[in-house]
Amino acid sequence: MNFGSAPPILLVTPIAHHLLAFARQKATEGEYQIAVVLAHAACEWHTESALGSLIKLKGAELLGDVAMSFIGDSITLSDRRVRKLYGALTGDYPAGHPDPKTAAAAWWPEWVMGRELRHAVAHRGKQVTQPMADAAIASVDAYIAHITAAVERVRTT
Repeated sequence: MNFGSAPPILLVTPIAHHLLAFARQKATEGEYQIAVVLAHAACEWHTESALGSLIKLKGAELLGDVAMSFIGDSITLSDRRVRKLYGALTGDYPAGHPDPKTAAAAWWPEWVMGRELRHAVAHRGKQVTQPMADAAIASVDAYIAHITAAVERVRTT
């Protein structure tokens, strides 16, 4: 795409959005198991990207490398360590927070069920129905939207 005499520009869409779109496509094709796995892979990509952005926004790149090394391989809010780091960087606790007695986000229980379904598919070959895949994809969509909004709040404060 060109604008006047300017060089071509590249419009970049985050990989998580591509994965989620691919998950939706696979669900419409009846490939429900792969749709669930792809949707939750999108969560991992998006969470890792968001944490990297948050660490930069907070000016904590040096500490960020150390923090990320302690997190491990599964970088989603299903991991307590990831939730703690995310909460410290955003003040947001979608799983709920015991101190101020903050309830979990409305999408959280469905997302956790989708995450458990993803594990059952990936590790035990569990069969998935269309409603199960649709629910998992919808919860991932809510997860990504929530994290995106939290990063934007940090960016604008």
